[in-house]
Amino acid sequence: MWRDYLKQSARHSLLPNYSAIVTISDHIRRAVIANGAKPERVHKLPPPINAALGESCNQSVANGPPSTWRIVFAGRMSRLKGVEVLLDAMPAVAAALNLQLDLILIGDGPDRAELQEKAQRAQSRDRRLNVRMPGWMKPHELRAAFSEADLLVVPSLWPEPFGLIGPEAGRFGVPAAAFDVGGISEWLHDGVNGELAPGDPPTARGLADAIVRCLRDPVLYAKLRKGALETSLSFNMRRHVESLIGIFGQVAEPELRQGSELCRSSL
Repeated sequence: MWRDYLKQSARHSLLPNYSAIVTISDHIRRAVIANGAKPERVHKLPPPINAALGESCNQSVANGPPSTWRIVFAGRMSRLKGVEVLLDAMPAVAAALNLQLDLILIGDGPDRAELQEKAQRAQSRDRRLNVRMPGWMKPHELRAAFSEADLLVVPSLWPEPFGLIGPEAGRFGVPAAAFDVGGISEWLHDGVNGELAPGDPPTARGLADAIVRCLRDPVLYAKLRKGALETSLSFNMRRHVESLIGIFGQVAEPELRQGSELCRSSL
């Protein structure tokens, strides 16, 4: 802990000296500025979608609800990622929709065994709920999971810096429900590509309500599917690189101008 403190203290002391700092969200930008960086030197540049998940996959939308809703979580199995709260929310979702729910928890981590036991107990109490925990997936497996999913849930309890998994799922027309924490609301917009649950405090009831709002109305759900795909298209590598080059240009211009002046003065 002491070594980490010294390392982070050294990094903190450097913040005012950087010519430019690039952050992935306004949430992180505000935090960096609050820690001493000059506002005009801090740039927000959202990350591009992983190339392995970059191809759009525009799924068709059924006229009515399916016989089973397929809900996906993808992330680390730890307390701050909120999987326990998601499991607590599922009975209320099942009761509100009165349909089968297939919950796929993709990932691994220190709480996986405990969460697996909790999932088994939840299934035993409500036959409408089926939980699968396949562990981490390779990119092609994750593509297949997203292509079959109806909804992504991002139940993080801590202030996520951004939450790129949302736009990645959006490439497959999968909307999201998530707590309004950190940088999540910078890509997830109510009624556009999903629904936000209150994040202060985050509760199972609030998350259940957000999930139900996404899935209950077929007309709204079709709109969210379209919005998820359209929103995700803005997170592309070309746009990211062009913006990054622009930032490099801003940083390099004064140095180049000074170098040019020095050259002229030496002639």
